[in-house]
Amino acid sequence: MHFLRRIGKADHYDVEAQTISKYLLEVGALEWQLLATPLSLMVAASIWLARLILGNYK
Repeated sequence: MHFLRRIGKADHYDVEAQTISKYLLEVGALEWQLLATPLSLMVAASIWLARLILGNYK
């Protein structure tokens, strides 16, 4: 979650995006094929997808 906090700090604490990102990370943790994926990449992908879902992508 350290990476998620750092992205949140740079993103001015978009609470909705962080909440959706945490959910996506939890769902991704259940998939055994993603275990070898670096956590920083998982967090970056989840925050990107959360922003895309919310419509505030940059």
